[in-house]
Amino acid sequence: MGKIDIHSHILPGLDDGARSEELSLRMLKMAEDDGITDIIATPHFHYRRGHATPVQIRETASLMQRKAKEAGLKIKIHTGNELYYTHELLETVKAGDALTLADSDYVLLEFSPETERRKIQNAVYQFLSEGYYPIIAHMERYAAFQKHTDFTLEIAEMGAYYQLNAGSLMGAAGWSTKRFAKSMMKNGMIQFVATDTHDEKERPPRFGKTAEWIQKKYGESEVFEYLCKNPQMILENKPI
Repeated sequence: MGKIDIHSHILPGLDDGARSEELSLRMLKMAEDDGITDIIATPHFHYRRGHATPVQIRETASLMQRKAKEAGLKIKIHTGNELYYTHELLETVKAGDALTLADSDYVLLEFSPETERRKIQNAVYQFLSEGYYPIIAHMERYAAFQKHTDFTLEIAEMGAYYQLNAGSLMGAAGWSTKRFAKSMMKNGMIQFVATDTHDEKERPPRFGKTAEWIQKKYGESEVFEYLCKNPQMILENKPI
């Protein structure tokens, strides 16, 4: 089973990720060279600030899948969204106007860094109540978790999952975020590690040193769980 990246901004021209088809193709090659066999494209979705439509996302994914095949790549592109939470979000997803991950019941939820605990709790409750599996994107960024570790456990016990950015474990988001991310992994709170790639240099589509660090610290089984086994459950639409 190859690595699966569940959070990426690899489709060209849809958000602040890849700016061109050429860059997108180079990023796909970088991902495949890193051992990634499947990648979920998750353009930003914000109900009030503009976003690509599901049709645009699917068409762009199909275009890049075709270009990847022509370039001899075997990596498979799946569609999704990184969903910025607003009160309208749940109904938007239910209506099919925003995408779940790989057409599954998993949703990738994003918040502003200083979002209050009650808002995160409400978002998780709303999506769980409608049968979705909420994944908190780059959970290491949020003050609500960093400052209140008991709240981290509370949200997990509700049924939410946590995703870390690979770069955060290596210090890309600063020392304090790195320390918190590593503590969450040590305490068994994490289910997914993803690249959250936006480009080929600053935020590349590679696990690289992060996967090596996880293997050295926790063993190959943990690498398999975060990068392969759990992400595969999304593609198969099965609970972890």
